[in-house]
Amino acid sequence: MSYPLVDSDEKTKKIPVRIRNGKLFLLFDEQIEILPLIEENAIADIIIPDYSIKTKEYDQLFSKEININFLNKDTELYVRLIIPGSNYWKSDVSQKLRDISLEEINYILKVNEVVRKKSSTLFVDNSCFVKIILMEELRLQYRGTKSSRLNSCGIAIPILRVNAESLNHAYTLLSQKFQTHRIAHTGNVFTHFYFLDKDSDQFRDLDSLRQKRESEMNIELLNKFRSTPPEQNIIKQESLFSENKK
Repeated sequence: MSYPLVDSDEKTKKIPVRIRNGKLFLLFDEQIEILPLIEENAIADIIIPDYSIKTKEYDQLFSKEININFLNKDTELYVRLIIPGSNYWKSDVSQKLRDISLEEINYILKVNEVVRKKSSTLFVDNSCFVKIILMEELRLQYRGTKSSRLNSCGIAIPILRVNAESLNHAYTLLSQKFQTHRIAHTGNVFTHFYFLDKDSDQFRDLDSLRQKRESEMNIELLNKFRSTPPEQNIIKQESLFSENKK
């Protein structure tokens, strides 16, 4: 069920509430049941403690963790890096990256040509791509309504002639080599790593694949949820509030 409900860049409001008899009350004035007038079809996250969910089926729906296949062994991925002021497909690139060999330059030029020919994304001129290869199956940790995470796996980086232990590790090694202007050498692997989608024959970022995998899991879990009436299995837990009252 993991999906971005509210854009992280969007300005939001935090409304503290308490739930009583299935209704929402403003936390600082529980006599007020009516919340502020909110636009129709507005989407929001309700964040509550785990113990507050009393229906087992809902608890499974929201917090089920499953380790699923993401990409197979030997899959080639392309890492997008940014080099300010340099254009990797121009002949003078070697003058702008003096610590990179001509062999490395030619390799990057070839990789960039492959990616750009099969991509609908308009990349900025100072983007460059470096190929890496999965040495093991890459798996995704599906975490219910929380963001999914990628497991570690062996990565071969041909241009550096070294191996990495994860996509994050591979990005750091490549950034340290080609993005020397940066202080921190970290990046979001879902938006910086690209794969060739065989269905469309286009290069897409890993975030699009993550959304697809999560959508498949959402449908599977929802179908299981609908097949079992929630009323049949209630989690028996005492609320911390009731314990405090004793």
